[in-house]
Amino acid sequence: MRLFTGIFLFFLIPFQFLGNSGDSLKVLLLKVKEASYFDSTRVFTAGQNALKFAERNDLKEKALAEINIYYGNYFFYTRNIDSSVACFKRALDLARQIHSNHLEILAKIRLLYIDREYGLMQNTEEELSVFLKECIAQKDIENELEIYNLMGITQEEKGDYKKAAEFYIKGLSKSELTNSEYYQATFLNNIGLVKYSLGELPKALSDFNKGVEIATKINNQRLLSHIMMNRCLVYVHQNNSNAADQSFKAVIGYAIANRLPLELASAYVNLGSAYLNKKEYSKGLNYVDSAILVFKKFNFKKEQVRALFNKCNILLELDKIAEAEAIIKENEDYVLRSENADNVSEFYFLKYDLMHKKKRYEEALNYYLHYTRIKDSMRNVINAKVVDELQVKYNVQKKEIELEKEKSKSLSLEKINQKEKFLKWLAVLLGFMVIIAGGIIAFVIYNRKIREKQEFFSKQLIIKTEEERSRIAKDLHDDIGQSLSSLKTWLFSDNDKHVNDKKIGSEIERIIEQTRQISRTLYPSYIEKLGLTPAVAMLAENIQKNKNIEFSFDICEKTEELSVSAKTHLFRIIQECISNTL
Repeated sequence: MRLFTGIFLFFLIPFQFLGNSGDSLKVLLLKVKEASYFDSTRVFTAGQNALKFAERNDLKEKALAEINIYYGNYFFYTRNIDSSVACFKRALDLARQIHSNHLEILAKIRLLYIDREYGLMQNTEEELSVFLKECIAQKDIENELEIYNLMGITQEEKGDYKKAAEFYIKGLSKSELTNSEYYQATFLNNIGLVKYSLGELPKALSDFNKGVEIATKINNQRLLSHIMMNRCLVYVHQNNSNAADQSFKAVIGYAIANRLPLELASAYVNLGSAYLNKKEYSKGLNYVDSAILVFKKFNFKKEQVRALFNKCNILLELDKIAEAEAIIKENEDYVLRSENADNVSEFYFLKYDLMHKKKRYEEALNYYLHYTRIKDSMRNVINAKVVDELQVKYNVQKKEIELEKEKSKSLSLEKINQKEKFLKWLAVLLGFMVIIAGGIIAFVIYNRKIREKQEFFSKQLIIKTEEERSRIAKDLHDDIGQSLSSLKTWLFSDNDKHVNDKKIGSEIERIIEQTRQISRTLYPSYIEKLGLTPAVAMLAENIQKNKNIEFSFDICEKTEELSVSAKTHLFRIIQECISNTL
């Protein structure tokens, strides 16, 4: 059943060439991919939506190249091969225009699958080898793994299961190293099929179970359906009918729900084989006929041959020899030209069984010898031991690669640590320089503020000095000057001869008192003689007398212990406060 379960897995491989070009475009392209499996109502609509978004974001060529590959897949599934080829060639041209080597190789691989459909595989291995070297050199993991898959399928169809297993195991090892979970499940499925064909059912079931687990984890329902269908084959051979029936129903349900005729027909063929093994020929024939109808409708010629051979097996068991012979004869030319080892060996076995039932024993023996020769050559190429040895070999290689990766990782970490140390010291140095610069700036700002305060104080001092000079000048002019002028008038005026000496003396005393008052204002000498408290008391008395304001004060006795200078300052402060209050 290898033909129905591994050949088309390459179309399921997701693309990641767009990198970080936008989650929205990735989502739109994913919708195109999902629709391309067989949904004609959605695939082109989804493609147009993705293309419109790409045009708005200057990603038209890249998106168009990928969309054409999806369109090519769709036409391939629907067996419109000419349209499929046209899409893949268009994708190839676009990939060359935008210099995308990844997409260019991918489109070429798709075209090789088309060549395979027509049996044009003469130069396939050489071309794939060239592509493989390019992908390894450019670290194009996706295409590298896809090439391993196609190489394995090609070798398997030729009957060289050893080489096929070698490519599958290489792919599995590389996918495990690169954490490519989709590919891990794909190659586990293919390796499981090789082991199944060798009769290693427990080992095959183990690989299928691992594949199912990964496909479930990444939620790839199409891949999961493929692997579950193969797992059913093991269940059938182990006579685990319940598990087989449940799995087959799930696979058929998925194929019907998603309109996937190839998967649906393949499941029908496998169900037919299961009932053939259980000798329930009527049920088996019904399922095989259903598969044949689907294959014919969609022109799946290669897959149809295998289904027809299954039908021949059932017809021969039911002794419907003429019907079986007609089917064998109808497909003889196609099978022998295809050079598919499985199909050719099955063809010769059917011819042997047919001749045996017709009692043409010499011809039966001849066909049986052909059958055994092909089978023996296939067995000589590979057996279970060879597969195990290959897996051990590549497991060792994988460990060596992992060790190299660990060494590279250690070197990278060391470089990162050195870089981090350098950055750390650089950060410390920069921080230190920032602190110094900050200190200098703060010092400059502080000095500037101090200078500004000094300038302001100097201005205020000048203003206060001028005010004080003005006040003194005013006092001298208005008080003493006026009094002296009056006194002069009294002394030298003929009209005022009658002014007595007593009045003149009184005026002189008033002038003396005014002079003393101005002197006390300029320098309160009585602070030095009497103390701060009496000086304030005299100030209060003058205020009450001149301004008619009640005045009270309370001064601590300890102030008298201060210096004369300090007491003078305090007096000036009190004097200024009173002046401001008035």
